[in-house]
Parts: sequence; C-alpha cells; structure tokens
Amino acid sequence: MKRPFEYISELIRKTEPLPLETEKGFGKKRKISGPKKETIPSENEGAPGLLIFGLFRFVKKYKGRIFVIIGLLCFEIGFYASIPFSFKYLIDEALINRNQSALYWIGAYLAVGTITFAVLGTVRDYLYNWASSRIIQDLRLQMYEHLDRLSLDFFSNNKVGDILSRFFNDLSALEHALLAFIPWGLGPLLEAVFGTMLLFLLDWKLALIALLIWPISFLGPGFLSRKSTEISYTRKLEEAQILSMVEESIAAQNLIRAYDLSDYFFSRFKNNCE
Repeated sequence: MKRPFEYISELIRKTEPLPLETEKGFGKKRKISGPKKETIPSENEGAPGLLIFGLFRFVKKYKGRIFVIIGLLCFEIGFYASIPFSFKYLIDEALINRNQSALYWIGAYLAVGTITFAVLGTVRDYLYNWASSRIIQDLRLQMYEHLDRLSLDFFSNNKVGDILSRFFNDLSALEHALLAFIPWGLGPLLEAVFGTMLLFLLDWKLALIALLIWPISFLGPGFLSRKSTEISYTRKLEEAQILSMVEESIAAQNLIRAYDLSDYFFSRFKNNCE
C-alpha cells in the first residue's frame, strides 16, 4: 500500500509541470506558461435518451401506482377540458332559455368537480413524488452495487470527482427531470389530445386544420432541445472535472503547504472554472 505522501506526489505528477519562479542557483527569472484548461471529452454515453429508456426497468416495479397516477391525470384533464363546454351550456340553456334545472346541475358539476379534482390532484402528486423518489433510490442502489463490482483498474483510470458526480449531479438532474415529467411533459400532451378530441365533436373541419399544428409542436421543441441537451451535458462534465480538482486539492494539502503551491492550484482551478 502506498504511503499518503507517495499518493499525493502521484496526484501532482498527473497534473501540469509545477511553475518555478526562479531557477535554482541563478537569479534570472524564466517565463513559465500558466496551467492549461483541461479539455472536455466528447462522450456519447449518458445521453438523456438512453437514460429515459433505461428508467423503464425501474418503473415496472411500481407499474400499479403509475397506472393510478396516469388514470387520475386523465380524469383531471378531462374535467378541466369540459369546463368551457359547461359554460357554453350554462349560457345557452340556463341563462338564455331560463332553465333553472340546468343552472343547478351545471353549477353543482363545476363546484363538486373542482373540489374533487383538487383533492385527487394532491393525491396524484403525492403518489408521483413517492414513485419518483423510489425510482431514484433503486437506481442509486444499483449504481453503488455495480460500482462495488468494478475492477481496481477502473478506479485507477477514473477520477474520484467523475465518479462522485454520477451519484450527485447526474442523479439530481435525473430526479428533477422525473418530477417535471407530468407538469411539463405528459400533462400538456394529454391536454392537447383531449382538446383535439373535443374540437372534433364541435367542428371536424376546424379540428383537421388544428392538427396541422401538431408536427410543429413536436419538431420545434425537439430541434431546440437538442442543442440545450448538449450544452447541459458539457456543463455536467465540467462540474465533474471541477469536483475532481477539489478532491485532488484536498488530498494534496500537506504538499501544497509544504512547497507553497496555493497560487498554482488556485490558478489551475480558476482556469478550469472559466
């Protein structure tokens, strides 16, 4: 087993040459180039699409709750989509034709439905948050189990910060994506489907014209999100590199203080943060 000082020295040897301000035995200064910024590897692994499809293995374990969540979401969206039609009948039947029975029924439908689906929406959010946290927990446990089975060559060829970034940064981003899936993904999609179906009931010709917007609705965000996904992935890699540099700096504190390398490590860290 390596001694701590030997391990720290090995960490320093993996970095750039140390900047010496003066040559030993001479008063002449020599020009030393500053530390270079580390390049970001262009990797395709960990792409969001692969992660999304990989999550289906963990979703199967909670498929019963997922079906309940989707069912509650469909009923909720169906109710809110019917509200404009309720106001239509409220004006045409209850107010214009002075039909008090229709007024009472439509008013009761809107009042009871609003309260009921407000409660069911809270239950749905609770179930979905519970399922999302369980999925992330199962994924974290499987990642740790897989990490424990890897060879020693893997740990010697990869930085500690890169490994820690997978457990913290990547899983945190994935958890936020799961939590935003219903309000920003499945919910708007079902609203568009229900709205189109109701539009066919009113005027099928107008509904066919409205269907022309569907390709733009799907292709537009897909085209714009591709670039943002690449930028987000690059930022995650940069965060992993910064985390690795902080870990190396903490491990090499004895050597940094002994040889007064604080300015060098700070300059190296600053270049990678820019």
